[in-house]
Amino acid sequence: MIIFTMYGGGFATIPAYLADMFGTMHVGGIHGRLLTAWSTAGVIGPVAIAELRSLSYNSSLKDLVDKIDPAAFVDKFGAPMSQLEELVSAKTVTISKLMVLLAIRSSSPLAGMIHRLMKKMVLLFMITIKTKKLEFRKKTKVAILMFMISRRLLRI
Repeated sequence: MIIFTMYGGGFATIPAYLADMFGTMHVGGIHGRLLTAWSTAGVIGPVAIAELRSLSYNSSLKDLVDKIDPAAFVDKFGAPMSQLEELVSAKTVTISKLMVLLAIRSSSPLAGMIHRLMKKMVLLFMITIKTKKLEFRKKTKVAILMFMISRRLLRI
């Protein structure tokens, strides 16, 4: 909630900040590119996070399924393990149901899934922080590199 209260103030001061950093001659063009990047990030960011979460969830699910006896899986869910994707899409098989089947008394693998997701996000954030120290011309090359790294992380 605190972030939302600061959003308008930051949005209002950006043109003045850009004028101080780069001079008043090109503020309009720079601000336009900044707003374009901001709106693109607003659309792509949630999609990327959802994709990362989906990949982590499926990875955790497959790790649990590998530990289950196939006969016990058929008894519990009424279908063989080869139909796992259909059972997951129908929400018949979930991580919590697999943990009950395995009688796991430890913490949920969701914590590990969130941890892996956060590590990837921190990596991208640290790259962003490092780019702030570069000259303006070099930032374009770094932005392309960040895009390529983020695409690579989504495949992991």
